[in-house]
Amino acid sequence: MNIDPHTGKNYGLPPTADDVRNYAAEVDDRDEATQEQLDMLRLVADRLEQLERERDEMQRELRKAETECSMLRVECGVIAAERDEARKEYCMAQSHVDEEYGKTTLPEEIAEERGWDCFNKNPTGNA
Repeated sequence: MNIDPHTGKNYGLPPTADDVRNYAAEVDDRDEATQEQLDMLRLVADRLEQLERERDEMQRELRKAETECSMLRVECGVIAAERDEARKEYCMAQSHVDEEYGKTTLPEEIAEERGWDCFNKNPTGNA
């Protein structure tokens, strides 16, 4: 049961199903437990084994979700870059339209009026 062989004390980890089964075998060999106690230890070991399987499955699902989340973060970055490029193109086109009507507006000014940072070197990712 996660016992330190030098001190004989539990060092803080909960027992595993194997720990409980080994303990049951030890006390059975030494005739230190009733059949009812041994049966209870076996039931506990079975339940621990089931919980360990459930924990392992949850950990697999969590790793899968973390991977998917990481992929989504990358995809969001790509989409934001595409969005900023489209905004730049819009601002440049609008600047040309304004020019045709005798108004001088820089693409950067158009972006600023709309609250876009698509011309900045380090965009903040505003919508």
